[in-house]
Amino acid sequence: MSDAARETVLSVRDLSIDFLAGRTRKSIVRTLSFDIAQRETLAIVGESGSGKSVTALSLLGLLGPRATVSGEIDFLGRNLLPYDFHHLTKLRGNEVSIIFQEPMSALNPVYKVGQQLTDVIRNHTQLSVDQAREHAMELLRKVRLPTPKTKFAQYPFELSGGQLQRVMIAMAIACRPRLLIADEPTTALDVTVQAQILDLLRELQSEMGMSILFITHDFGVVADIADRVLVMRNGEKVESGTAVDLFTDPKEDYTRELLSAVPSLDRRVGNRAVQTGTDTVLQFRSVGVTFAGRRGDGIRALDGIDLSIHRGEVVALVGESGSGKSTVGNVAAGLVRIDGGQVVLDGTVRQGNGADASRHSPGVSMVFQDANASLNPRMRIGATLRAALKWARRSKPELETSDEYIKRIMAEVGLGADLFNRFPHELSGGQKQRVGIARALSVKPSLVVADEPTSALDVSVQKTVLDLFGKLQREHGFACIFITHDLSLASNISSRVVVMYRGRIVEQGPTRRILTAPSDPYTRALLDSIPQPDPVLQRARRTQPA
Repeated sequence: MSDAARETVLSVRDLSIDFLAGRTRKSIVRTLSFDIAQRETLAIVGESGSGKSVTALSLLGLLGPRATVSGEIDFLGRNLLPYDFHHLTKLRGNEVSIIFQEPMSALNPVYKVGQQLTDVIRNHTQLSVDQAREHAMELLRKVRLPTPKTKFAQYPFELSGGQLQRVMIAMAIACRPRLLIADEPTTALDVTVQAQILDLLRELQSEMGMSILFITHDFGVVADIADRVLVMRNGEKVESGTAVDLFTDPKEDYTRELLSAVPSLDRRVGNRAVQTGTDTVLQFRSVGVTFAGRRGDGIRALDGIDLSIHRGEVVALVGESGSGKSTVGNVAAGLVRIDGGQVVLDGTVRQGNGADASRHSPGVSMVFQDANASLNPRMRIGATLRAALKWARRSKPELETSDEYIKRIMAEVGLGADLFNRFPHELSGGQKQRVGIARALSVKPSLVVADEPTSALDVSVQKTVLDLFGKLQREHGFACIFITHDLSLASNISSRVVVMYRGRIVEQGPTRRILTAPSDPYTRALLDSIPQPDPVLQRARRTQPA
């Protein structure tokens, strides 16, 4: 079917959304218009606060009583505004479905997966309990959930992130919707799982003929799945067009800025972080970690890890969820007990199963993935940094704790003194991550563990934080373990890459060699799974035989 002959499934005209804030109304989206045709995927991109998710939720009347929505939302010839509760109840999950970013939050933790899926089917069909269960099993097989019979009887917490997202997709397609809204459905997933989910959505779209509204800030994902792209900023449309046109010839400066901030897999450049010496800061010698299971069995998180980190070196730990990356960082910081081997930090030895097997390491600082969760919401920024310094002074009495020193550290990471007395909720995501970096550097560590520090940030903020982190690392010369599942980020910041899989190191070496000549099949799979910000390249990769 030609583009001209495609039926318009959704037509949005002059959409405006206001929220009541106290006694005043705040405009979130202003006069936004767009269309989605049958079998088409429209990606809406932009930074946090641009209005992407609010726009998607407004289509189904999910914004709550404090929101005022005006304009026209035409779905298959029916205007959904003003909202009619009875009509929307029939529409949701039936003709229009949504996949949320956080499947664990969207699923009820006290009900088994199969029961939740069966309930969704029965709410929208006349099937009996047995028929609904049979249909649920069929859906789990359709989304290629491993061992569907076993997963059917499990609780959400017993499934991985990728498996939970497949369950959410099964729920979303249960009634063969005409429009599927996917709100950041792959943001929290590893690149290999992300590639599988995107492939699955394409296959289901082709089979069912549904349209997809895809919300994301990842331009690699946009290049992989989108037919057309709508760029938003501050609640307004910046530009729109086909994916190929937008990537090759963006018309607006803002779009060009977003594209320039996208981390690319730079295979030409390695050793971006300069190694200042051969002095070993951290060494793992056959380190093992086992976590107790629910049924008394053990989960082997680390299995015989040998690793050395030198002063001034940035080492990227890459691998999918459950590979052991974060456990390595937590062991380095003394937050996890080792049950085998040795950890040597600045000459101090921790022995497996010894009294010091999980002792906190004062020479290690951490920058966490969720900057918001790592800050006390009741403490002002200055007090947060002072508390870290006071704790560190127990082992480093020479550290300063004055307001002047704290403000100097804040200035070093690009935070103004006016933020000293603000609370975390008054800061943006990028500013909160800068506070995390300031807290880590203030105690003058010999090693910094950065655990996915930019994965939740927009591409423009991510680039700013990475550039800042690299600059501070070169100036201060601390060693760094940079944990990520994205080799594109690793290529831009690390001098060496360590690839982990199921608690083991499968490959390690200089960044350039790992990117250009990986020796392990798993590393090659990681590289092949990274979506490149180029629609033409991505389509060519999809048509290549496996």
